[in-house]
Amino acid sequence: MTATATAATVPLTVGAPSAEATPQARPDLLYLAAGTAGRSTGSASPVEGVLTSNGPVAQVSSGWVTAHPDRPLLYVGSQLNGGIVTAFAVDRTTGALAQLGQVGTDGGDTAGHGLSYLAVDRTSHTLLVANFKAGLATSLPIHRDGTLGAPVSVVVDTGSGPSPRQSGPHPHEVVVAPGRRQALVPDFGADRVFVRGFDGTTGALCAGGTGPGAYATDAGAGPRRLVFHPDGRRAYLLTELTAELQLVGWDGRSGELTHCQSLAIDSPDFSGTKSGSELAISRDGRFVHASHLRRPHQRSLGPSARPQGVDDRHLHQGPSPARRGAHLRLTTRP
Repeated sequence: MTATATAATVPLTVGAPSAEATPQARPDLLYLAAGTAGRSTGSASPVEGVLTSNGPVAQVSSGWVTAHPDRPLLYVGSQLNGGIVTAFAVDRTTGALAQLGQVGTDGGDTAGHGLSYLAVDRTSHTLLVANFKAGLATSLPIHRDGTLGAPVSVVVDTGSGPSPRQSGPHPHEVVVAPGRRQALVPDFGADRVFVRGFDGTTGALCAGGTGPGAYATDAGAGPRRLVFHPDGRRAYLLTELTAELQLVGWDGRSGELTHCQSLAIDSPDFSGTKSGSELAISRDGRFVHASHLRRPHQRSLGPSARPQGVDDRHLHQGPSPARRGAHLRLTTRP
């Protein structure tokens, strides 16, 4: 397991006790990226649940980090020069990183926040990139030696929203849809989830394709993260500015998203700044985990306490341990 966060790149060893783990299990590696401060690593024991710092392993500007799912490779997105991706080879024993090279994602050298998301598409051997500041999504080929090539494709978003932070398009993620014929791009600035054509062999994105081309949220919502349910017929969309979780239906043939349900991830008495941040779904599709960047505590609701009007067949805030943090667990229904 390789996890990431916005902090310096340091390998840490992390883990939680597991019934399947054995005392001889090799520690997992965790890399933390800290903006312009660098990168540190640590190791984690899956048996004891112990996190051990291994110290700094690289000094590189880092805004997003992702590991290759099959190979000892780490890709780091920076906020410099319009968004640069650095490739590293990972030493699985020590966690040390060896830089392999860098590739730019915006030929215009846009200054500012740069990259907001990286993901490896293992089938097409490409790295999918969302460039927040430049308003574009791109795919970079991953060579056999782990290095990255020049972009296979670049697709520029359009649009804006009512918030001062939405003066132009700001894509936040690139998600390959079930069937691998489309890629979805939640765009914070445009209040849209763009549906792009996707070549499952080359990893190329294109602006054309089937369907309406985009799913529109309410103005000022700021779409941020999207995950598909394992059944491939529905997805969950988290908005940043309204901190709302939406259930949407997915038609892979037409490339169309349809709104089914919305649920606020804030408690009714929350009066601070809304800021939905991360989203994940369990492997069996029974739980959706959403986080709020600015919430001081976790909110847990059982079925009897869910808000009026929420369809119990789809999604509700389920019981989970109440503890400090910005995490909310929700249960899904068939």
